Amino acid sequence: MLYNYPVRSHTVLLLLSLLFITFPARSAFAANAVRVAPSLRGALSIRWNAVEGASHYVIEQAAAPDGTFTKLTTVNAPLTTYRHAGLGYNQTVYYRIQYYNSGALLGTSEIVSGTTHPENYVYRIMPLGDSNTFGTKIGDDDNNGNPITPYSERVAYRGELYKLLETAAIPFDFVGSQHSGSTYVADDDNAGFSGARDEDIASLLEQGSYTSTGGKLIIGSSGPYLDAYQPDIVLLHVGTNWVDGSENNMNDVNRILDQVDAYEEKTGREVTVILAKILQRVCYTENGADYCPTPDETQDTFKYNHSLQALAENRIASGDRLKLVDMEKGAGVIYKYPEHGGEMADFLHPTASGYQKMARVWFDGLVEELQVAPLPVELISFKAQVAQDNVLLKWETASEKDNSRFVVERMQEGGRFTEVGSVPGAGDSQVKLKYTYTDNSAPTGTLYYRLRQVDVDGKYEYSNVVALTRKTRSDVKKVYPNPGDGRSISLQVSGFVANELLTVQVVDGMGRNVYTASLSADALGTVNTSINFSTPLPKGFYIMQVVAPGKTEKLKLVVE
Repeated sequence: MLYNYPVRSHTVLLLLSLLFITFPARSAFAANAVRVAPSLRGALSIRWNAVEGASHYVIEQAAAPDGTFTKLTTVNAPLTTYRHAGLGYNQTVYYRIQYYNSGALLGTSEIVSGTTHPENYVYRIMPLGDSNTFGTKIGDDDNNGNPITPYSERVAYRGELYKLLETAAIPFDFVGSQHSGSTYVADDDNAGFSGARDEDIASLLEQGSYTSTGGKLIIGSSGPYLDAYQPDIVLLHVGTNWVDGSENNMNDVNRILDQVDAYEEKTGREVTVILAKILQRVCYTENGADYCPTPDETQDTFKYNHSLQALAENRIASGDRLKLVDMEKGAGVIYKYPEHGGEMADFLHPTASGYQKMARVWFDGLVEELQVAPLPVELISFKAQVAQDNVLLKWETASEKDNSRFVVERMQEGGRFTEVGSVPGAGDSQVKLKYTYTDNSAPTGTLYYRLRQVDVDGKYEYSNVVALTRKTRSDVKKVYPNPGDGRSISLQVSGFVANELLTVQVVDGMGRNVYTASLSADALGTVNTSINFSTPLPKGFYIMQVVAPGKTEKLKLVVE
């Protein structure tokens, strides 16, 4: 039987309070209000629904559901996430959350549990972005839009990152709908879309496709992109194309990150996003003319990166698993073209050495998030300078483990990296150590150097690449006697790649080739030879050409 008594509002509040105090486990939390998911290596991510009126939350932990719960931490509202790090592999932890208004307990959640990843867990890494993820494209298509460089050769930063991850023994799997760089990586999966704007990547994640600026429908999946490829980690580099630093840009980045949040909520998984500031723009050459970004374009890149940092800080403060890395300045890319000692292949894309530097930034971010030990040798600096007629290389390490040696490799413009010497490593060290190496056989011209650090077990990794231009007193470019009698001459020209095959040509005043011979440069990249003509050259003016694959030197010769 129901008795209908008039009840005052304060009486209702008192009865409700008594109910919460008497039955704390039967709280206002829904059964699925607390979610626990593995969070990369040795950690669990805890999320819960906000409780109206709560000033803070106390997270308690136990080794078993019926065990003793102890306080883990306190989280102040409005934050409703916490990452429990420092755990072991395949470890299960039980949690419950108490929520308070100042000192008053309002209620307690249901008990939930989570288990960390096993030791052999393979982390699914999605490199997501534009052509600086897929591989350089600008100026690399023919008139019909077909790639000059095949997709198998386009690897961007992923080639170096693949090697770094393997060296660090991190189990991983690159994921995505795109395929490029198979010449350099065994796993060429990625989510790099050449020419994509940030709004295109947002649409891709939302619906699996987008329409390019040229009106072409680009399809990556039949539905939301993250559902199809299920990443644990996203390496996000967007904003290169059509950046203007506006609020719309940031709205598009937020759309991308909102899709990550939606995927996490839907699947109960956690995704760690490593978000990158973009590279600066540089001058470029097209049809023989030099073009540079306008002041507005340059400023827009700076504005974009500044706004991106503010966006990242706000989302991190709200509990997003987000890490910001600095490609713009932190990578150390030299914003010049190679002929000027730089590392930009065109106005948007770096050279191979620039991509290597990008890979190191990604890797350092991953190492920190995965809580793994750094690579055996921590290289602080690597520099090259001209010293008299030689090249002096200097580098410094902060620590070393099982370091056998450093192999010094050199490349001349148009050539390949070759070994020029080695320096023994310290084995194991926890103090700063300085090394030097003098390249006594360095040719003239633009030179590139890198270190190959080799462990005692034969594993190795490369340093960043440094460049310099060597012009010394030994530089020569002469033919003598000049004027001559046309019977014989001596020729000295330097600045070629060591031991490369060359062609010597003599062209008369009418442009006719009157003499051709093949020879090789010496170990210093120098030609030093005598030529005896079987038939004396007639009197007149001649041009002598020394031709190499990437270089031609011309000298004047007069026969009297």
